[in-house]
Amino acid sequence: MKKGWMAGALLPIVLFAGCQNKTDHRANVSSSKPPVSTQSSATASAASSATSAVPGTYFSTQEVADICGKAQTAYMANQYDTAMNLANQAIASDSQCFQAYNIKGAAYYFQNGNTVADKALALINQSLAINPNYDYGYFNRALIYKGLKQYTQSIADFQKNIAITPTAAWAYYGIATIYADTKQTDPALSYLQKAINLDNSIKQTAKEQNHWDNLRSNAAFQALVN
Repeated sequence: MKKGWMAGALLPIVLFAGCQNKTDHRANVSSSKPPVSTQSSATASAASSATSAVPGTYFSTQEVADICGKAQTAYMANQYDTAMNLANQAIASDSQCFQAYNIKGAAYYFQNGNTVADKALALINQSLAINPNYDYGYFNRALIYKGLKQYTQSIADFQKNIAITPTAAWAYYGIATIYADTKQTDPALSYLQKAINLDNSIKQTAKEQNHWDNLRSNAAFQALVN
């Protein structure tokens, strides 16, 4: 289901590949989940899959890397309890595993929604306290703020994601949808253009999500997505 970025609740990323994937979780902040990566895109070359992270790079051991990979797989399959249990295992093995706090916080939020936002934010804040340069920590925190309709904080965190990873297409898209939802046409289209320039698949997402309903007949919007 693609209802839009937090059009009512919560978007896609590959855990270790350091990039947002092209699945339903993508920019669907209302019924889907966000991209949750356990590894910064700055270290994407260190690993090519969820179980091939290089020990000593961002994980203390290969075992911790493997556990986090399994946690991400469970998360992407909407198996939130399993994802959180695996994240807890990683944290038990390495209390500084910022990736595990991040995925646990995101899974907790997408399982329970805004009623647990404070606890989910606390987990992601812990991830960012360990690694203040963790781009996906800011991305996931931005999604939660978006779900809470705390748009100023959400945009600020998307911008932090972009500052760390200038190619973060879905962070640009997140900002675009906030402006679209708040009927600020010019900035919405500007950020949508930036997002599409980085990831052409965003055209299809924008066609399908209800953030853009008010702009369907807008010529500039049509030119961007067609």
